[in-house]
Amino acid sequence: MTFNRLTCVAMLRRCCTTSRSLPTELRREWLTKQVTAMLATLRRVEGETLPFDEELRLVYDIHPQWTDERILKMRCARSAICCPARKRWPTGWKHGTRI
Repeated sequence: MTFNRLTCVAMLRRCCTTSRSLPTELRREWLTKQVTAMLATLRRVEGETLPFDEELRLVYDIHPQWTDERILKMRCARSAICCPARKRWPTGWKHGTRI
């Protein structure tokens, strides 16, 4: 689906209409998170560098947590049972990913 200005305006109107039917507290929380994301985006546009975890929290409302590598290896081994093509530990994770 391609997005043009009219499509985006229509989606925004539908979103605002939907948000009016939500309970007041949920609507307030949703709007607060949207404004927080916009402010963080403006900070980036102005040239401020945000730490990765702070950007995830402010813009996407994601709170990353450290996962022990043993758990990742165990889950990878379990997925190999269901998907034989994934029997190896991904080399990007093992050796580090460089861009």
